[in-house]
Amino acid sequence: MLPRDDQPYALRDLAVRARRRRALTKRHVAPLKRFAARLRRRLPGAVPDFDPFDGGIFARVLLVAERPGPKARETGFISRENPDQTARNSGALLNAAGIPRSDTVRWNILPWYDSRRAKISASDLSCGAGYLSELIALLPHLRVIVFVGRRAQRAARMVVIPAGVKVVNCPHPSPLNLNADRRQRPAIRKALKAVAAILRE
Repeated sequence: MLPRDDQPYALRDLAVRARRRRALTKRHVAPLKRFAARLRRRLPGAVPDFDPFDGGIFARVLLVAERPGPKARETGFISRENPDQTARNSGALLNAAGIPRSDTVRWNILPWYDSRRAKISASDLSCGAGYLSELIALLPHLRVIVFVGRRAQRAARMVVIPAGVKVVNCPHPSPLNLNADRRQRPAIRKALKAVAAILRE
C-alpha cells in the first residue's frame, strides 16, 4: 500500500480508488461488500461501498451519518479519504480522539445517494433504520454506535440496538455546521472522547 492511499482527499485519484476496490475482497470487509451490493439492487439511488481500510466486521465503533454526499457517489466509498472537507474533518477528529481506524466502520442512516431528492422524509428514515439494523447484525464486536447529525439521531429510536451496545450522539462535522457554530467542534471532541472511553472499558 502506498502511503498516499490513506491521506486526506486520496480517493480523488483513480488509481487509489482501483486499489481500494480490489481490497473489498478481504475477509474483514467482504460481508459488508455483499450487504452494500444487496442494497444497490433494492434502492433507487447510488449506494457506496464500505471502506476496506476501516475495521469492517471487526469494528467496535459504528459511525452513522446522514446520507452519502456527491463525493461518495463519485468515489464509490464511504471514506475519510473522500475528496471533501467533511470527510477530512471526520478523520482528523477521530485521530485526535485516539480512536483506532481498525475499530471503526462508517455508514449512513440513508445508505443511498439521490441528487433529485434534497429532503429526507420520515419514511426515508424508517427505511434506512431497517437497513441499519441489518448492518448491525453483521458486526459481532460492536461496542458503540455514534449517530452523527440530527437526522441520523432522529432515526436512532427506530434502530434495533443490541444489548450491551452503547449509543453516542455527535454533531455533524461538515464545514457548514462547524463554521456556523463554534460550539460544535468542542461538542464533537467531547462525544468522541466518550467513545474512546467506552473502548477502554
